[in-house]
Amino acid sequence: MKNLEITATKNSPQINFSASTGILSITGESYLEDVTPFYEPVLNWLNEYLEDLDEEDVAIFNMDVANFNSSSSEAFVNIFDMLEDCAQADIDVTINWFFDEDDELSQERGEEFAEDLEDVTFVFVKKTK
Repeated sequence: MKNLEITATKNSPQINFSASTGILSITGESYLEDVTPFYEPVLNWLNEYLEDLDEEDVAIFNMDVANFNSSSSEAFVNIFDMLEDCAQADIDVTINWFFDEDDELSQERGEEFAEDLEDVTFVFVKKTK
């Protein structure tokens, strides 16, 4: 399976999903009015990737998106639901939620996402300056 790499723009994050390492990263900002054209291929790739995992595999999802709109938030919920389903199938899934040490809103947003996840390991990673 090929890796998925999408370059960041002013309104969209960088996507770096490595099928060979199992490290999946979204970095930057996400202020898309219509998230479907951007996130649909991301969700399709992720679905295909996760379906091929078995109990010996590990998936690490690095989320470093401090600023995003509500449409993007809905896309993130879809991603996290897919990861939760994978974790419920006994795959080791970790979400690393990165936030700046002085950005309480970003931390709170991560906490809101984490509340809905029971089987994924959700780790808060404080970035210091």
